[in-house]
Amino acid sequence: MKYPVSAPKAQSPRKIIFGVLGVVSIVLTTVLSGPVAGAQAPPVDATTQWVTRPPLGLARAGHGVATARGVVYAVGGRSVEGLKFDSVETRKLGGPGNWTTIAPLPVGRGNLSVAEAGGLVYAIGGVYGENDFSGGSTTEVDRYQPATGKWEAMAPLPQPRDTAGAASLNGTLYVAGGFIEDAPFTWHVTDSVLAYDAAANAWRSVAPMPEPREGFRLVAAGKYLYAVGGGGDASFASLATAERYEPATDTWTVMAPMNESRWLPCAVKVTVGGQELIAVVGGAVWAEDGSFVQGRATTEVLDPKTGEWSVIDALLPFMRGSIDCAVKDSATVLAIGGGTAVNGEFVYISDVDELTLKRRDVD
Repeated sequence: MKYPVSAPKAQSPRKIIFGVLGVVSIVLTTVLSGPVAGAQAPPVDATTQWVTRPPLGLARAGHGVATARGVVYAVGGRSVEGLKFDSVETRKLGGPGNWTTIAPLPVGRGNLSVAEAGGLVYAIGGVYGENDFSGGSTTEVDRYQPATGKWEAMAPLPQPRDTAGAASLNGTLYVAGGFIEDAPFTWHVTDSVLAYDAAANAWRSVAPMPEPREGFRLVAAGKYLYAVGGGGDASFASLATAERYEPATDTWTVMAPMNESRWLPCAVKVTVGGQELIAVVGGAVWAEDGSFVQGRATTEVLDPKTGEWSVIDALLPFMRGSIDCAVKDSATVLAIGGGTAVNGEFVYISDVDELTLKRRDVD
């Protein structure tokens, strides 16, 4: 079945967000600065804590992270001034964790979606231009071949899209939600989902999500994809909602919501004590009127078997948004890049922090 792409609303939420929030730099300036930012001490009874690892060579937010063949890729992103990066950095999952710069993206962009499929790394959509959204969204899709060390252009998206979720399941790459640009500098939040056929180098529509969302994460676990958090199209409020997609039946199921709403967190599948879980880290909270509520330094985990969420004790060293994550050794989460504030001054960061979850943390 061919599913239609969701239609734009009478007034684009993205157009309003321009003036109120921005999407990465302006949002993070507000979310992570002020009296609620800075170091946050962990609770006394915390069992496991985040550990500092070697930083990226370039401070970045609005970037994407994927892991392929034992290597972590930090792709694209943007500077606090709005410059879009073509820079790509890698580190091995093992070893000291030092980062190396490799071949750049053909087109620099931020708010892109990055995912691994078939051992290859895909950079999908995003926004380009030197300042803020001067270039608008893009249909660009590029694929990195680790064997050759080169990027190649693949079939473009049907429409310009950014701030979407992306993940692969059973070798198929999926891109869901985000902002779709209907006309220059006019966007709407979409519920549409695309699947990529690598053999045909073509995109096709699959069942849409139950609700439109952007600034969320798409995670593969077991035979499902999970869409968690983000923002919707009806208001500015951050979402705690979660949905599950089953490719075999092409259907979505609404799950129990997270304990905390999260906009632009990161999310990954982990295996702790033989149990497969989804960990969601950081993010930000906005009220319906677009006013800032608070940032997040917390992590919570979903048990897919029970459908229940729980917040763990460990806190990030500071509140952090627009981060992305990788997993090493199945139970260790790497939180990579993002934005925060130092002494009241907003900055993007190159920080990489590591959390190894243990059974006692998630019971």
